[in-house]
Amino acid sequence: MQLKSISEHRPKNLIIDVAEQDAKAILKTGEFIEATKENIIVEKKEYKPNESWKEVDIDKWIEENASDIKYYPSKHTKKYILDKLRHQNYI
Repeated sequence: MQLKSISEHRPKNLIIDVAEQDAKAILKTGEFIEATKENIIVEKKEYKPNESWKEVDIDKWIEENASDIKYYPSKHTKKYILDKLRHQNYI
């Protein structure tokens, strides 16, 4: 059974797997609720390329998010493509 933490003393949205016989005792403490699809919040972070990214990662990001930009790692520098992405408001 999965339980979600609602305590302020644990990481936000912490989900744990416990045996059902243990879950009842843990639920009585008031620090956890049963994890369901409705109360599990999935935070999707939006990642955008920056100087620390490798050329391969930038190329994958462009394929997924900016298909109108042509990037050839063998021809273009990382600085060139990041400037081009900034100029076209992708990052």
